[in-house]
Amino acid sequence: MNGFRFGNFMKRILIMLVLVFMISGQATVFARAGGGHSSGGGHSSSSGGWHESRSGGSYHSGTSHPVADAIVIGIILVIAIIAVSGPIMYKAKINKKKSESIKAIKSLSRKDYNWNYNGIKKDVEEAFYKVQLAWAERDQDLAKEYMSEKLYSEHKRQTDRMILRKKKNILKNMTLLGEKPIGLKDYNGINRDVLWVDIEASAIDYTINEQTKKVIQGQDDEACYFEEYWKFIRTETRWVLDEIKQKNEVGNLDFFEVEIDNKK
Repeated sequence: MNGFRFGNFMKRILIMLVLVFMISGQATVFARAGGGHSSGGGHSSSSGGWHESRSGGSYHSGTSHPVADAIVIGIILVIAIIAVSGPIMYKAKINKKKSESIKAIKSLSRKDYNWNYNGIKKDVEEAFYKVQLAWAERDQDLAKEYMSEKLYSEHKRQTDRMILRKKKNILKNMTLLGEKPIGLKDYNGINRDVLWVDIEASAIDYTINEQTKKVIQGQDDEACYFEEYWKFIRTETRWVLDEIKQKNEVGNLDFFEVEIDNKK
């Protein structure tokens, strides 16, 4: 085949695949309130270990083959389209969920002030910063009034364990980039009402050993973007955080629904 070698062909495909995933993929590190993951911008350690073999002078570049080149280009284009279309489809669906939820919230607020959109937004923003502060300080009492008893107990167990292990999660420049309501449940009374919010934020997020002061997880010089789903429940005084789900814990955005009890 005019010097074309199947091994070289596959090697070129593998190299191109790695480059695509290096561009589209992002590294993750453990930390943050609830033990979530942050995506490091531009970090791509996964490229390590992919090298061409030229042992003993047995490597031959061969001549270019038009069919092979066309196949490689076709594969790369398909992968690139999938990599680009995935996030676009996700954004479109999450924005649709937001639109449906805001419409429902505005309708509910006409009869129930607890569904006031501006009030909800204020509760969500306050809870976000208080919960992150309590996590970083390993003192859940700082955010007790912003969390349900269930989540308070869960976070306290986690941060108490961090204290015993001499671990401290450092959170700097914590910034809430956006909060979008994406699902809700409204029932008779207030103790069953639920609101799901898509949280987007960034922070310098890393963990140190308290004794050595050395970084043991994350990076201390790079802000990381993260996106999570926060579940709020209603109390007599405010909306409080009840659960944090990572994106990979929700297989389908259809998990988030607008459910209203019309018998109210």
